[in-house]
Formats: sequence, structure tokens, C-alpha cells
Amino acid sequence: MIEILWMLVKSFLVGGLLCAIGQVLIMKTQLTSARILVGYVTAGVILGALGLYKPIVDFAGAGATVPLLGFGYALARGAIEGVKETGILGAFTGGVDFSDMKLYLPLGAGDSAIAYGSFINAVIQFVIIAFVVFLMVKALNKARSLAKHGKQAQEKEAPHCPYCLEEVAEGATRCPHCTAELPEPAGFTAKA
Repeated sequence: MIEILWMLVKSFLVGGLLCAIGQVLIMKTQLTSARILVGYVTAGVILGALGLYKPIVDFAGAGATVPLLGFGYALARGAIEGVKETGILGAFTGGVDFSDMKLYLPLGAGDSAIAYGSFINAVIQFVIIAFVVFLMVKALNKARSLAKHGKQAQEKEAPHCPYCLEEVAEGATRCPHCTAELPEPAGFTAKA
């Protein structure tokens, strides 16, 4: 009876601690609840990858198997098993292997088979690699764009009113400070 009570106390303490951490994050930070949920899933992945999740579950029982941490742990386990079985691409597919899938056609004396599972594996690998390359190219283009705009911003100086010398918005026809009509719409000028 004492053992069951002790197990319930440990489960309540660990589960309550996980919930309290989530509540403190909601109350004291600008994080949305969705981001906190993602944080819990990520924590489960990290704890699983470091081998710390299983000892926590062994200690706390059901209190540590909060669905979000458990989901993260299951993701990490599937990825690790996938890497062991099918290489690094197995981490993205969770170890799923379609190569045994075949369509048997009864033709003549023997059965013929179309091995479409290997094709499905190749398509999945292609899509994963294409997606990663797409993300890399997108990041490089974004970095180039930011670098280009950064240089342009450094080279240009905001327009000024010729009468009061205050800064005015680009394209303005009247100065907001002295209300003087500008001789031409304001435009950025190159720094000397």
C-alpha cells in the first residue's frame, strides 16, 4: 500500500512540476501557449536523445509521460531507429521502409511482381532532399537580399527640407515641420 502511495506521490510531483513550469512560462513570458507546447515536445526529443527521458519515466511513472514530452520522446526514438536502419534519411522518415511493397501479377506459369515500394522510397528521399535544398537556397537568397538592402541603406541618406533642414519622408511634397512646400518630391540622397 505504501509503495502505491509513494508511486502516486512521485507521479503527482513530476507531473505537477511540468505543469507548473508551463504555467510560469505563460504568466511571466511573452510566449504563446503554442510555443510552449512546441517547447515541451522539443524537450521530450532532447531528453530522449540524451537518454534522460527513460530514467525520469522509471522514477515518476505516469507523471512524466505527459503526452507532449512522450510525443517528443517517441519522435526521437523513431528518428534514432531510422538512422540505425536506413541512414540519415531514415531520421526524416521515422524508419519507414517501403521497399518490401510489391504488386503480384499472376502471369503464365509463375508470378511476376512489380516492386513499387522502392520507387516510393526514392520519391520520399527525393522530396526530402529537394525540400532541404529549397530551404538552403531560400536562406541564401534572403541573406543576399538583406546584405544588398543593408548596403543600400548605408549609402542613402534620408531627405531633408531645404528651408528648416529637418528630415522628411521620401516622396513628401510638404515639410511636416515647417509646412513649407518642397520644390520637388523628397527623395533619398547619396551619402558623400
